[in-house]
Amino acid sequence: MQLYLYQNDQQVGPYTESQIKEMVAAGSIQETDICWHEGLSDWQPLNAAVISFAQIHSPSAPTVTLQLSEAVANTTVVQTNVKQGAVIGGSICFTIGFILMIVSLWSFFIYGPLFLVAFILSIVAMSQRRILGGILLLLCTLILPAVVGTVLFLTRTAKVLDDVSSAVQKSAATSRAALDTQRDETSRKIFAELRERKALYEDKLSKLESFRVLDAKLYKDKNSFSMGNTIELTVQNDTALPVSRAYFRAVYASPGRSIAWVEDTFNYQIPGGLEPGEKSTWKLLLP
Repeated sequence: MQLYLYQNDQQVGPYTESQIKEMVAAGSIQETDICWHEGLSDWQPLNAAVISFAQIHSPSAPTVTLQLSEAVANTTVVQTNVKQGAVIGGSICFTIGFILMIVSLWSFFIYGPLFLVAFILSIVAMSQRRILGGILLLLCTLILPAVVGTVLFLTRTAKVLDDVSSAVQKSAATSRAALDTQRDETSRKIFAELRERKALYEDKLSKLESFRVLDAKLYKDKNSFSMGNTIELTVQNDTALPVSRAYFRAVYASPGRSIAWVEDTFNYQIPGGLEPGEKSTWKLLLP
């Protein structure tokens, strides 16, 4: 039977059973040192894994053996706890990282290192012959974060896209409402301005109608040097304002004729103006 010893944090050997007994008898190793041989599920103390060492000791060996057995039992518990620590620590790191990932995918700078530590501890556990726990932890570390992270990303991305779409639609509706309101306001201002212009035009028209042409004549003035046609207008200012200049268009035509005899515009500076209620007669020479 080939035995391996665990000394100075490393595996040494193999040794035969007789070599181990000689080393114990020589005092180079103790019966409580940890060993392993094919067929054992885990490392065990020499006095538990190898046949009794009673023939090596004096008659008082049973008492010593009992004390050593108690020490070996304590050592076994300590070694077992150490080896279980990799699985336990990896499980804790994985659980904390998994919870953080579910809470927020953006905390990857926290749960990412935790998953890495869990992955490393799973390999350590398998190297310490905690095969089942190490494999389970390794599979959980490699598979679950990828699958759950992908599902969460797709689900939350779809929700974010829906929220963005709703926000865009709401913004567009608000913009349309604001644009419609602005158009209505602009239309109201334009209509108000048009009404003001219409009222002003009607006011000016009413005032213009108050400036009346009482009589109009067209004739040739023989006393004039030009011998041209003369328009004689008799007007009266019935407005409430004095008038200093008159702008008007004169058309002289005969019934049944399509072309007028005279059609011209005048810009006449009234000498002395025309006060409200005054009447005046103008003689205007045509070219």
